[in-house]
Amino acid sequence: MNFHVKQVWKCLPIAETGTMRKKLNDLEIQAAAYLKSLAHTQKEIATFLGLSESSVSRLLNEARAGGYLKEAVPEFDRTKISESIMRDIQARIAPKKLAEALGKFQIKHDLPFIPDVRIFPASHAGSSKEVFVLRSKDFGRSAAGYATELLLRSRGCVGVSWGTTIANLVTGISFYCRRGARERKPIMFLPLCGEPLGSTGTTNCSASTLATNLDDILNGGSTRTFSLAAVPALIPRSFTAKEVSIIKKLIGHVEAYKEIFERTTATTVREEPLINKVDTILTSVGAAETTLAWGDDELGRTAGFNRSDLKELIIGDISGVLIPKTNLRKTDQTTLIDIQQRWTGVREDQLRDCANRAKRLKTPGVIVSTIGRNKAAIVVECVARGLINQLLIDQDLADELVRLLG
Repeated sequence: MNFHVKQVWKCLPIAETGTMRKKLNDLEIQAAAYLKSLAHTQKEIATFLGLSESSVSRLLNEARAGGYLKEAVPEFDRTKISESIMRDIQARIAPKKLAEALGKFQIKHDLPFIPDVRIFPASHAGSSKEVFVLRSKDFGRSAAGYATELLLRSRGCVGVSWGTTIANLVTGISFYCRRGARERKPIMFLPLCGEPLGSTGTTNCSASTLATNLDDILNGGSTRTFSLAAVPALIPRSFTAKEVSIIKKLIGHVEAYKEIFERTTATTVREEPLINKVDTILTSVGAAETTLAWGDDELGRTAGFNRSDLKELIIGDISGVLIPKTNLRKTDQTTLIDIQQRWTGVREDQLRDCANRAKRLKTPGVIVSTIGRNKAAIVVECVARGLINQLLIDQDLADELVRLLG
């Protein structure tokens, strides 16, 4: 049982008598049913709601009796729930302390929006690479139900980033989601970056592979997928500026890259790149010490940059987009710009455009899935830059965010 999450929920006010008490009970029944439909265990639901497992068991029984929960395959019956009640349910399962801290941060910095946050269990203690892999797999399973719900809210165009955390989330979605859930209204899944030039096996967590996997899971396999396997994610530093320009021109002839990122001529059917139509992006963030560390640091080695030097320049990255530290010297700024110009994937302005579109279209926007307290600084900076709409994290990161924001 996660002590910190329980403490958060004990902060919620509970009316003791009359109509208010009955209303709160109804909300908890509905919240428990909703969490059950997302494939959470009884223990996990108890953690979310700050209740005992026996209390959750009673809530679920009442949810079944009330018709909120269809038990054969746990499914939440939204036809019984109004939009306002659904918002109440979402607020009930949001982390109160972190939501309050983000609200104060929004006011202090006059931000147009802050992300909706959900905390999911990620067991195993320790900070080694092996433990991280186990925690990431556990987190991917527990966050899969909610992530699926977000993806299914897309209007039809989703960008997909790369990395182990996203790969484990996609694996979790494959176990949770009925294959072909969007077969009638398929979603177009677009990879948002290429791949390293090395030879080690990193393709299982590449953007192209994950986009194809999501197409297979949610669409049942469509007739059209996109691959950027022929595109280097980062052009090596050994190439001169002129050579970089030539390589980028060559990359522009890769059909998938051209359709996703580059404006086409007025003579074609499509006059703007698909990235301009993306309403949802599934991605993660990296801390300064692990930014662009694809696989066994394959991307860093093949691109030829010094990881310790890069760590001094950046806070971290989101979708491979490097976020610089403040007050860098001019020479450091020049170095960082040189690296940024060699990145061939999605840009910061494109992430921000998607986040802003989401507020207007009421789509999920930029979904960041990440774990570990070392990600707190880059998460805060991305929130300040308006780059995150949905934040899926573990308790370690939530605690560090509350401390940092406080």
